[in-house]
Amino acid sequence: MFEDATARSDLEAIVHPEVQRLTSEKLVALEQADCSIAIYEAALLVETGLYNTFDGLVVVTVNDAEQLRRLTVRDEMDERQARAMIESQMKTEEKTKVADWVIDNSGSTEQTLVKVQDLWRQWEKEGESIRC
Repeated sequence: MFEDATARSDLEAIVHPEVQRLTSEKLVALEQADCSIAIYEAALLVETGLYNTFDGLVVVTVNDAEQLRRLTVRDEMDERQARAMIESQMKTEEKTKVADWVIDNSGSTEQTLVKVQDLWRQWEKEGESIRC
């Protein structure tokens, strides 16, 4: 799938408009519920331009070797498949150019959790009233 750019493009043309529609509906509902922060996780958020829908963007990064290792273990991909998947995506450096915050996820789960908690505290200090 990742090796076939045409098939991937055809699939994205079907999936992305529906994802964007559902996202818009959910954001309206959250706004009506007076939520101040929504966390939206999506692998292609920057590529699709959907990140522009939000007030801020957190990009979570990982070094190349760790990304490859995690894909082969978590998704039970062989190295060729994992590399094809990585190559089909926008480069991390491009994503971080539009990010408001970047979290390096190359370490342990505990190390990443500390970084996420630090960012949450930063938002609280900046006067965000975190609700919902």
